[in-house]
Amino acid sequence: MLKYYSLQNRILTRYILRSLRSKERRRFEAENPVSDGQKRLLTFSSVLFTQNKESCRTFKIMSGKDEVREMLGEGWGIGAQKEALSTAKNLANADGHTPFADDVYKTLVPRKRNAPFRLEDLHDMTGIENALRATIARVFRPLEDLYGTAETADLKDAVYDMITETSRAETTLDGLTDEELESFREIVLQKLATRINMGMESYKVAREMLIYLGYSEHELSWIRTVSAWDFGRTGFIARYSVKMGYMGEDEAWGFMQVAADGAVNAYRNWREYLAGYVLGRALGYGDDSKGVCGILRYLLSGGDSPYKEASFSS
Repeated sequence: MLKYYSLQNRILTRYILRSLRSKERRRFEAENPVSDGQKRLLTFSSVLFTQNKESCRTFKIMSGKDEVREMLGEGWGIGAQKEALSTAKNLANADGHTPFADDVYKTLVPRKRNAPFRLEDLHDMTGIENALRATIARVFRPLEDLYGTAETADLKDAVYDMITETSRAETTLDGLTDEELESFREIVLQKLATRINMGMESYKVAREMLIYLGYSEHELSWIRTVSAWDFGRTGFIARYSVKMGYMGEDEAWGFMQVAADGAVNAYRNWREYLAGYVLGRALGYGDDSKGVCGILRYLLSGGDSPYKEASFSS
């Protein structure tokens, strides 16, 4: 039990829930009501909201602007309207980490779940190779516009960073030439292999934790996509961006509706959705979610869990 739900984790979870259940919080919710349908849309981002001591029962947040500005800026690279809208759109359409994480999940995990990933595997797997090339083509402006003609390790690092952080891309392009792609291919693939190995290790721990939380192997076998990791971050970005004036409330609700629709098409219930979120976080972000085990437990079985108050499908 302590392996996943440590004393520190339990204390932190108790502190967060006490804050969410406080009289001040309930009064804030009552003063800023939302409809049942809107509560449902907020619930798709309940992991992040709960982590940050924000309620799923109201749209307004209690965090101050300085805290929100720092969180969006340092954690997401968002400091203006254009960045906020681009990020929310990508997440709502499962175009953040999902293309990368889903390709790993669908291609590697079922075939080599317990084996270390080798670079040779990536070369042999045309699905990941094609996804890699498609992601580069989708995300990048012409390289010369961004960096000139420099052929440096720093430039190659930037290419890799952009591949794995597609939600921060400012614009798209029709495609790169084969020569441009090939010039970066080896270092990108090497780094991609390292990233996949890290994600695979996090995935293994995350899966074991889900079993600990009551999931069965059969239940997890139904997970076909880890896009919940993008859907689950949409409402968080939209809601916090409204706080900063980076988008309007109507725009935010629109992004959350798109994410909710995508989630309902991909999963059958809250349990399945939460598992997809945790596994996507592992493969796309390299975090096994042990730090939020208590929150996951609360969402799955807490008497006042948002999952108990909102229907998964509309």
